[in-house]
Amino acid sequence: MASDDECQTRLLRHLTSMLESQQSLNSRLSEVIDRNSAYDAGFTKLHRQIHSSKDVLIDIRADTSSTRSDVTNLRSDINGLRSEFAQRLNATNSRFEELENASEKSTALIKELRIEAASHYNEILNAVQSGMINAPDLRGLTERVENIEKRLAP
Repeated sequence: MASDDECQTRLLRHLTSMLESQQSLNSRLSEVIDRNSAYDAGFTKLHRQIHSSKDVLIDIRADTSSTRSDVTNLRSDINGLRSEFAQRLNATNSRFEELENASEKSTALIKELRIEAASHYNEILNAVQSGMINAPDLRGLTERVENIEKRLAP
């Protein structure tokens, strides 16, 4: 009986430790999700800046078309710079898209891990509850077996 109580006490300590670890994991996952939200906000801000850069580029094109007669000798230089800027902008755009995709995959993975952690947490709670419920039944059965052994003993 004493060893059963010690065993149950150790089991409860281990289960408590596991529950605390799960809670720690859940809080860390929440922090990661909060950080991803901050990254999403940053990406949105960068996306807006890209669009405003595109609007600026459109305004520049309109201004150059109205003053075309004054800048005919600079046209080749401007076209070279414009294509380089467009290439850089496209490269930056594609990189942001890659980052957004990676962020979305990471967010999905974190959500899956959070769900899995919650599932494990619930399984542990159910196991602890079942153990608590079955403990009195086990004691009763142990006492019955001891009584029967006493009766059968010579």
